[in-house]
Amino acid sequence: MTITVDGVDLLQHTAQDGVKYKRVDIDGGQGGTSILGTQIVDIYASKIEYELHYKPLTETQLRQVLSAVATETFTATVTDPLYGSDVTITMMVTQPPQAVLSKREQDGTLTYTGVSLTLREV
Repeated sequence: MTITVDGVDLLQHTAQDGVKYKRVDIDGGQGGTSILGTQIVDIYASKIEYELHYKPLTETQLRQVLSAVATETFTATVTDPLYGSDVTITMMVTQPPQAVLSKREQDGTLTYTGVSLTLREV
């Protein structure tokens, strides 16, 4: 499994069971149910989405993750389980990252918990 952006491995500090893969269908707007009860499907596109949940991160680790996805869109190399291979796609963050400053170690190191973000193919 791979998710890298500009050489930054976004999976390096993910929690156990911290990666959720799914394919999201983008509705074309013409779907629905006909007067006869027939289901009409109008899928415009199918996009890759990953939810990433991280172990507690140091300030440096958090900065590395946030810097990698700081632009509106970015190019990422990801493993697509549907095809079993790596693909390079343009992605964006759909769920802004959040982090909680949980503690300051005796050496002054800050630790952040609850860090998660959602990435979707553009």
